[in-house]
Amino acid sequence: MTDDALHRDTANGPSVPAPVEPQLDAVLDSLPDIVFACDGSSRLLFVNAAVRGRELREVVPAPFAVRLDAARQRVANGQPDEFETLLEPAGRWFHVRCFPRPGGGLTVSCRDSSEGRAQEEGLRASEARYRAMIEDQTEIICRHRPGDGTYTYVNEVFCRFFGRSREELLGRPWHLEAVPEDQRTVRTALEQITPGHPGVTVENRVFDGAGRVRWIQVNNRGFFDDQGRLVEIQAVGRDITERKQLIDALRASENRFRQLFEQHSAIMFLVDPHSGRILDANPAAARFYGYSQDTPRQKGRRQLN
Repeated sequence: MTDDALHRDTANGPSVPAPVEPQLDAVLDSLPDIVFACDGSSRLLFVNAAVRGRELREVVPAPFAVRLDAARQRVANGQPDEFETLLEPAGRWFHVRCFPRPGGGLTVSCRDSSEGRAQEEGLRASEARYRAMIEDQTEIICRHRPGDGTYTYVNEVFCRFFGRSREELLGRPWHLEAVPEDQRTVRTALEQITPGHPGVTVENRVFDGAGRVRWIQVNNRGFFDDQGRLVEIQAVGRDITERKQLIDALRASENRFRQLFEQHSAIMFLVDPHSGRILDANPAAARFYGYSQDTPRQKGRRQLN
């Protein structure tokens, strides 16, 4: 060990050499991490090449020293301690690990974690933006496992629609919200999800939070692992009950008109106002003109007259 390994003199005696073997000394010097050791009186016994020659206040600034004193108390039972700290004036974050030494001392390893922390904070911010975007959607959104169908995520709109809290829904299987007669239809559609065909759209009935039957249209998309196994399904749905009711009302109205048209004794034609082509004729018209019911559709109005 060279004299450079003697970091400072103590007030009561000569410098204390680092109690390490030459081979270990070389290993520690090769590390990019800051490594140093101190005794129970906070006297530095060893510093590795990453900090050798630097001022003591750079290595152990006052706030850091306070953290080390707290760590020394925590490792008194022989267990290591670790924490994150910001070292000034460098303005870098370090992941610090403290190991107990005989006599109340510490061996300390500091790894620069600034880049990893920045990435972590970036990911956290990105996740927060994504979550806010999802929560602000008007669609009902959930994710569930492909096997048992249990929810792994639900957005706030989903919770309000089904009248349950997020805690009540997570871990609950999706089929409990679906009308029993429609569950097979949904399962059959979900079974069609593959890596080559990851999305399917299903329209089915569910029970809302008030117990009413509602129609929803759901776009389901599968997510797969590296082996192509389906690991999760994301479902984005919207309430189409009013649209379904409108279609049913139009269909019922058409059926009523059709019955009136077919059963009325008066001659009736349905004519295209632009071309004059007969689109339909009721049985009374066919009987009057002596044609089959399909024949008037092949003729114009003037041809019949």
